[in-house]
Amino acid sequence: VEKQAAEAKVKADECKAIEDKCQSELDAALPLLEAAVKILNSLNDKDITTLKSYSTPPKPVVLTMEAMCIMLGKKPAYVKNDKGQKVKDYWSVAKKESLSNPKRFIQDLISYKKDEIPPKIIKTIGPFIENPGFAPEVIKNASSACEAVCKWVHAMY
Repeated sequence: VEKQAAEAKVKADECKAIEDKCQSELDAALPLLEAAVKILNSLNDKDITTLKSYSTPPKPVVLTMEAMCIMLGKKPAYVKNDKGQKVKDYWSVAKKESLSNPKRFIQDLISYKKDEIPPKIIKTIGPFIENPGFAPEVIKNASSACEAVCKWVHAMY
């Protein structure tokens, strides 16, 4: 009986350590999420329309829209690059499926089910989060609307 009690205590301690770690991560993530929602709510139709008006967007805009499309499960279009190779194109998908309706776009991000993100999406977004070029303060220099979306992606991760 004592052996079972000792084993149970070890398991309980392990569970408590996992719970504490999860709570710590949640405590760190909640302010990011609140800030992301606040900045998304501050966007207006003009911000999104300006973003959509790019025919050839700057790289930070393309990077942000790619991350957003991945988070939302949108499939890329494929286009030929300068070398004739097929490459993924998330910009055209973002313009057509998200940016075309600014109010719905913002609402889709705000109402995103953060607790139901598939592991595959988390794995795919990881390199974006680690990329110094995908930091909100870098993205902000290209577009304030993309800064908001970038913060949202970071908060969801």
